[in-house]
Amino acid sequence: MYFATPHCEGLKRELRPIVSELLSGDSRIFALGLYDRRRLTGLYERYRRQSANSGSVSFKEIFQPLALEVWLKRYQPYLRSGLAANLRGAHESRYKATYA
Repeated sequence: MYFATPHCEGLKRELRPIVSELLSGDSRIFALGLYDRRRLTGLYERYRRQSANSGSVSFKEIFQPLALEVWLKRYQPYLRSGLAANLRGAHESRYKATYA
């Protein structure tokens, strides 16, 4: 259990359109193979349905991929092409352990 703060609940309600946009279309986190779209969107739906002070999905599990997506949208044009492969390799084992 965790203490729900306004930003936690905001991802469920006020920021839902922005979250949906970040998780759809040409999201870089999916295109680069860093996250699985079906699993992450399912996780977000579970997060949205859980009550404010309980649930198995934490704010961090949703916020971290969203923050990475925003970062990639801003900085990907400046990254070396090999960096995407390095990110994917470093992230793959942690992601599979968490979301498998």
